[in-house]
Amino acid sequence: MSSQSTAIQCLLDAEQKAAGSIANAREERKESLKRAKAEANAEVERYRQELMSKFEAENKTATNSGANTEAESQKVCSAYNSGYAKNKTAALNWIMSRVLDVKLEYYAPVAI
Repeated sequence: MSSQSTAIQCLLDAEQKAAGSIANAREERKESLKRAKAEANAEVERYRQELMSKFEAENKTATNSGANTEAESQKVCSAYNSGYAKNKTAALNWIMSRVLDVKLEYYAPVAI
């Protein structure tokens, strides 16, 4: 009986060690996941800061060129207006010729 109780005690000890090992592995896994999550959050935050700095730099450039944009818009509008004034009569004559100069011809019906 003594050998059986020693074997049983040995099995119980092994089971306790295994349970302890499993608990340690779970704790290590939790800690590893927490570290990975913290590192990922830090990387995301760095990337967000990088994008924000690029965005702010582009906005500074865009706001500085606001006055230039107004001048360029005026220049483009004046170019369109001068082109309109220059080609207005030619365009109207072409449209009127297409509308008013219609050839009246009789076409024989086609038998189907």
